[in-house]
Amino acid sequence: MNKFITEDEVDAIRTKLQDEWEKKRSEDQPLVRPEAPTDNRSLAEKLQDNSDAKQAEHEEKFKMKNMCYTGMDDDEFEHVEKLAQAEYDRTVERYKREGDEIKDFRKKLRTTAPEDRVKEPGVKLVVSRS
Repeated sequence: MNKFITEDEVDAIRTKLQDEWEKKRSEDQPLVRPEAPTDNRSLAEKLQDNSDAKQAEHEEKFKMKNMCYTGMDDDEFEHVEKLAQAEYDRTVERYKREGDEIKDFRKKLRTTAPEDRVKEPGVKLVVSRS
């Protein structure tokens, strides 16, 4: 199949397009149909531009994925540090509260007489006489 067209075929196509243009054009549009913009760049330039556009699209697609390796800025670091400090403070407070409860429990055990303590089944009560 021949992909080249003759000059007569080009003129026939232009005449046909001009007739269609005259049928649908409005008063404020020009009498002669505007030509489609032609790209006079070489094939190598067109291919390079397409390749560059595709590469830019690929980089944009993975931009967020690659950002995770950039690290944190100062504000993010301070925020994470505050969260870690708050978690540490809650843990220390919980251990302190549990320690106080254990001390209170042991103090109550020492102040009550062994006979007053409630015996649980299966638990032997050993009283040391020292």
